[in-house]
Amino acid sequence: MDSKLGRRHEILGILSGAAGLLCGLSLFTYDQRGGENWIGPLGEQLARQLALAVGWSAWLVPCGLFFLMLAALKLSPRGSLSVRVAATLTSVLLGCALLHLYLPVPAFGGHLPGGVLGELFALAAIGGYVLAVGWQPSVVRAGIAGALASLAWLVARPSDRWYF
Repeated sequence: MDSKLGRRHEILGILSGAAGLLCGLSLFTYDQRGGENWIGPLGEQLARQLALAVGWSAWLVPCGLFFLMLAALKLSPRGSLSVRVAATLTSVLLGCALLHLYLPVPAFGGHLPGGVLGELFALAAIGGYVLAVGWQPSVVRAGIAGALASLAWLVARPSDRWYF
């Protein structure tokens, strides 16, 4: 292997490991209700944006960065980087929707369990269910009720949201 290419991989591995550690620590110490974040204001903003976007699936970001570190330092089996990125994105997006639909616990002290992306993918799943089963009146009513309940929960103030 070319030594210049090897150095680039080492630098990428070190940077992705450091970013994974910082991201993990910022998520570990983040709480929407307040408190001190170990990484400071930058860590708090990073954790807030991740929690807002993907909810509990935000924990997959530091894991993905650690796996990138292992791949860059050649500590994991070789594979296509594009396949790994696609698999990670699929896991995050499907995880967001499933967490939003099935986990009633708010993420990080008050965020949506699946984040905003989970809400959107859950609404898409409800629409897909209606399209897959057919336009029977009971199915359409259930789909509309589920979509309206999800939208009402999304636009409600955090103090007015209900959890099952």
